[in-house]
Amino acid sequence: EALRRLDYAVRHDDLTGVLARRALLKQGARLLASHQHESAGAAVLMLDVDHFKQVNDQHGHGAGDQLLIGIAQAMARELRPQ
Repeated sequence: EALRRLDYAVRHDDLTGVLARRALLKQGARLLASHQHESAGAAVLMLDVDHFKQVNDQHGHGAGDQLLIGIAQAMARELRPQ
């Protein structure tokens, strides 16, 4: 159980729960290779949160954190788990 929790902590962002950069790149490469092998299409989504710095500056980092968590949760509801 301790190893499972450690693995999760290493692979995920502790605030939002989304994959950390290294894990994202590794899993993304695996998925793209799999899709290429199967001649299936794939899409990549990149998100830029407009005026995020203003949220932090005007409402504090706690509000910015809550915004990031909300965005991650909204995306998780709409996207496939992979």
